[in-house]
Amino acid sequence: MLVEKWRFPPSLVETIANQYGPALKDTDMIACVFAANQVAKKLQFGFGGNPYVEELSPAMQKRLGGTLDEVVAVLGDLAPLFEEAKIFAKL
Repeated sequence: MLVEKWRFPPSLVETIANQYGPALKDTDMIACVFAANQVAKKLQFGFGGNPYVEELSPAMQKRLGGTLDEVVAVLGDLAPLFEEAKIFAKL
């Protein structure tokens, strides 16, 4: 409901609504959003209420080029980007 109130694009609203559980769909955007959420939890970038880090499904691994650990390794050091995001969020 919040992302609809903030007028996010319908495709992103659908992605957020369908990234977990029985509604999970196999799309590029859902794979990216789901993986980003798991990366943020794994690297402890903030706390969204659920600390459990889930592995990527086989379909997501295929789309993203590897397991969650492999994706994190390819991303490299995200600390500077995280610090920049925190500064942006305070504006």
